[in-house]
Amino acid sequence: MLPEQLSTDASSLLETEDKLSIVIEFVAGNDGAVHSSTVYRAILRNKAQLTYNAVGAWLENKSGAPDKVAASNELQSQLMLQDEIAQAFIREGELAGQPKRGRHIQSLAASS
Repeated sequence: MLPEQLSTDASSLLETEDKLSIVIEFVAGNDGAVHSSTVYRAILRNKAQLTYNAVGAWLENKSGAPDKVAASNELQSQLMLQDEIAQAFIREGELAGQPKRGRHIQSLAASS
């Protein structure tokens, strides 16, 4: 468990606050294979603070969308795209003989 100062401030993506970040960007094909990557500095702004459990249940059609997701077509599209990409990465890893890591990659954030 992280100390409270780290988990609620320094490393947390608080809603509507800018956060200095290092981005690791991957370009992947439809099959999930990574074709290129780059690392750069950026300022991120989280549009909606969401929980993995609520978004995961929505993506698996086990519950309705969280309020902030339901209110934004852009956010719905972004989350569905991220899930589609995550599933492609999981399939690619399984084809390469890596163990299955679960339905959703837990590093997804609703930010842009």
